[in-house]
Parts: sequence; structure tokens; C-alpha cells
Amino acid sequence: MTLKKLILPLVVYLIGFGVTIIAALFKMMHWPYGAELLIFGMLFQALGVLITIIILIKLYFKKE
Repeated sequence: MTLKKLILPLVVYLIGFGVTIIAALFKMMHWPYGAELLIFGMLFQALGVLITIIILIKLYFKKE
């Protein structure tokens, strides 16, 4: 398995993680747009996991 194929989903997930942490700070401080940032960050995390699953399934069926 080439790890280079997993760099994109890892970057997407880490961006989502960072946005989620910042959004949590916004929510705790009651600053505007905290909820929207949380949604955006969690969607990025879900997208990163989904891309990883798709790549792993493709690699699994490619070996057979």
C-alpha cells in the first residue's frame, strides 16, 4: 500500500480538526459564527474519513 495516496485525506482531516478546535473556542467565548465553524470543521473531518475509506476499498480490491 502506498502511503502517498493517504496524504490528501489526512490533510483534509487535520484541517477539519483545526477548524473544530477553533470553533469550540468561538462557542465557549460566545463569539459569532461558532456553530457554523463547528459544522464546517466536522464536515471536513467526515470528508477526510470518507475519502480514506474509499481509497482503502480501492486498494483492497486492486490487490485481488
